Formats: sequence, structure tokens, C-alpha cells
Amino acid sequence: MHSHRVRALLASRKAILKKCSDLENELRGLLRVFGVCLPPRVAHGSFDGKVRQTFAEDEMLACALNPLLDARTMLYKTYLKLDNAIKALVKADPVCKLLMSVPGVGPVTAFSFKAGVDDPSRSKSSRTVAAHFGADAPAPPGWRERQPRPHLARERRRRSLGTLCCGAFATHAQRAMVLAQGLGRALGQDGIGAQ
Repeated sequence: MHSHRVRALLASRKAILKKCSDLENELRGLLRVFGVCLPPRVAHGSFDGKVRQTFAEDEMLACALNPLLDARTMLYKTYLKLDNAIKALVKADPVCKLLMSVPGVGPVTAFSFKAGVDDPSRSKSSRTVAAHFGADAPAPPGWRERQPRPHLARERRRRSLGTLCCGAFATHAQRAMVLAQGLGRALGQDGIGAQ
């Protein structure tokens, strides 16, 4: 059940960040009508100040856009709370710390991977872990090519693969093997894939 709680925490963090970005884009679109073009890259933390100063003199525009900015600010503060909670949980987890020793793997990627694998003793080798995430799922023997494959929680696999690919591109195969062996030692096994 712990992995389900972790997935819920990650999903709520992602949903709140998406809504925050949606409100930012809505504000950009509304300001563009009045000839105000914000820079393409404005950090989430400084967005509120930059936008409010663009329509400070226009009372009617301020009446229309201030509620959107206030809602976005509240969402961003909630996102920061969730992000800090995830970072605190990752900091206390030795497996996540080991995963983060790989270049390109941050707290969210490590936490997502750990929640996705859940119980590593269920996997005989690292290939079966990849198949669990949908990266290497061969068709069952005897299936014809035109027959559709069974539905296997596509959304969860898509999210997990997205975070894993970001970390995978930043490292080499040798570092990944060292990580897998270290992860196996941390979990009390001889290594992932050991027979």
C-alpha cells in the first residue's frame, strides 16, 4: 500500500503543476490581446510579480486577472509543499539516494521508479523490471502480429517510462550496471539479475 500512497503523492504534485501552467498560459493569452507579451521563460516563482506590474494601471483588467493570479499563486504554493514533501521522503530513503547517484536522476524520478518497482523480489532480472514498465514487453508465444496486446495499465507505464527515459539518457550502460548491483546490495540481494 505504501507504493500506492507514493503514486498518489506524485500524481497530485503533477496535476497541481499542470493546472498552474494552464493558468499561466491562460494569463499569457489574455494579456496578448492587450499587446502585452511576457518573456517565453518566466520562472514559476517570479511569474506573479512580472504579470501584476503589466496591468497595474488598468482597473478593469486588474479586476479580471487578479483572481486568476491569486488562484495560480495558491496552486503554486501547494505545489511547493508537495514538492518539499517528496524531497523529504526521498532524503530519508536509502534506495532513492542510491538511484539519485546516477547523473540525470532526481528526486521525482527516483521516487517514481521505486514506487513503480514496489517489490524488487518479484522480478527475476532487470529485464523483467523493464517489461513491467512496458519498455520490453514481448508478445506472448503463439500470438499473431495483428492481434492486439492486452491492456496493462497504460497510463502508469507511460508516466514511469517518461521519468525513466530522462534518467536513462543521462547515463551509460556501465554506470547503470553499477547502480543495479548497488541497488541489489542495498535491498539485501546479490544484485539484480543474479540467479
